[in-house]
Amino acid sequence: AAGAVLYGAFAGVGIWIWDGSTWSQFTASNPQLMSASGAALYADFAADGIWKYEAAAWTQITPTDPVIMKAGF
Repeated sequence: AAGAVLYGAFAGVGIWIWDGSTWSQFTASNPQLMSASGAALYADFAADGIWKYEAAAWTQITPTDPVIMKAGF
């Protein structure tokens, strides 16, 4: 779909974003879990909590790591 985004977390090298032809590094840290909804990416960075990326900015959603994270859209 037009405007679709693919995120990939690769072992030890963080989150990368696919633009349809190339991968670019998006974060240096790897999340434990991540989920996307619309234009937002949610990532669980363990002891640093869950963060939301939207509109070119990160916002911390929780200050600590949840035991379980589930997304439903």
